[in-house]
Amino acid sequence: MKGVIYTCMVLFAAVNGWAQTGGGIYVRSGGKVVGTVVHGNLAEDGYGLAGGDAEVINSTVCTNGPMGNIMDGIQPGDIYCADDTIRSRADYEKRAEKDAIGVVFWVNSNYYAAYPRGYVVALEQSLQQWTAGIPRYANAPLSDTACYQKTQELAAAGNEAAMYCAGYAAGGEVAGRWCMPAGRQLSLLYTNQAIVSETLDFLSKPEEGAVTGSIAGLEETLYWSVSIRDAMYVWMQEFRAPEDMETIYSGSFIRLDPSADPAAYAVRPIFVY
Repeated sequence: MKGVIYTCMVLFAAVNGWAQTGGGIYVRSGGKVVGTVVHGNLAEDGYGLAGGDAEVINSTVCTNGPMGNIMDGIQPGDIYCADDTIRSRADYEKRAEKDAIGVVFWVNSNYYAAYPRGYVVALEQSLQQWTAGIPRYANAPLSDTACYQKTQELAAAGNEAAMYCAGYAAGGEVAGRWCMPAGRQLSLLYTNQAIVSETLDFLSKPEEGAVTGSIAGLEETLYWSVSIRDAMYVWMQEFRAPEDMETIYSGSFIRLDPSADPAAYAVRPIFVY
């Protein structure tokens, strides 16, 4: 739905209990919803209000069923293959060619978005130091897809963590697809770490034979990002399991000064498709 919706009430009632599919309002990019109530959508696979880059003003959305995945069935935890196809674990298990190169960890819910459609994390990782300091021109926000540019900037300055990601290649591909994640991307990976870990465990089975031949699970440690603050601090994500209550930092961002802490921490390449 594109355009403007003004002051109305949108109600949805189930037919014979629960409807199978449906939804409330889908607003395309550029649309606006003003003074609207979306209430009581009982579809098993539906949503209250969804869409692209739109404005929602003075509106209420409540008591609605969850929005289903509308990106051609792709889900976090699916397997990205060397031929640029994405397979569920069930489909991959039936696949003759075992050519996994990564795991999808985020899917854009906006069906009309051309880019980004999703994020993929590598099957491998490495322990790397943050070397060569922080270039003053390398300031990066927590959330954007400039992760490629920032990775290249840091790699050109001699940063070992960025160089590992920039040079990473899987499945016989040429280096250049992968980069170091920005802060929000690490946060999304943390949020979906359980399903990603299940897929990594699945691919670790000898019969699955992922194409890289090497698979590393997500570890309960700090992970580097390209997100910088004040040309001094790096934002890092603490990947302790959500149920681990031994530390208040579980799942938190930590601001680290690499000049004061030269230790090697984990880094995991990603790519945006």
